[in-house]
Amino acid sequence: MKTITIRPFVGADKTRLLKLIDSVAGEGSYLPVASYSSTPEWEAALDGRLDGSLILVAESGGDMVGWCRLFPQNGDTAELGIGLLAQYRGKGIGSEMVHMCVEWARESGYRRVVLDTMESNAMARDFFRKHGFVETGREARRIGSEKPYDAVLMGLEL
Repeated sequence: MKTITIRPFVGADKTRLLKLIDSVAGEGSYLPVASYSSTPEWEAALDGRLDGSLILVAESGGDMVGWCRLFPQNGDTAELGIGLLAQYRGKGIGSEMVHMCVEWARESGYRRVVLDTMESNAMARDFFRKHGFVETGREARRIGSEKPYDAVLMGLEL
């Protein structure tokens, strides 16, 4: 496998990152949307206007293969999201990105990191449990016109 580089997102990465999100979403199993779904938070973060946010990207041989992001929620809480192309899963890249985001959150004064994953994604729940996240609830969700899904809410106290 080629060397993996994990680094902070820069504005010039925007088009490649959106294509990557579309690729992972298009798999239909891991994200509750079929393609990138613009939100005010995402747009502000991609344009460098979301204070207290972090987006990391993973690259292999110049190709963007993954991302992990933290967006502020309410004062002392940040929400984590992550995605990797299928052929790069299970190789420690996601673990490294989550570790880097959690450390950044701790150093930035956050006291908690939260996330949600689809109930049908047992692999993700197991992955996050290995990183210290615990289930905090479940709820029905819908993003835009996408089909509803059952979300498992998880959190990590820092």
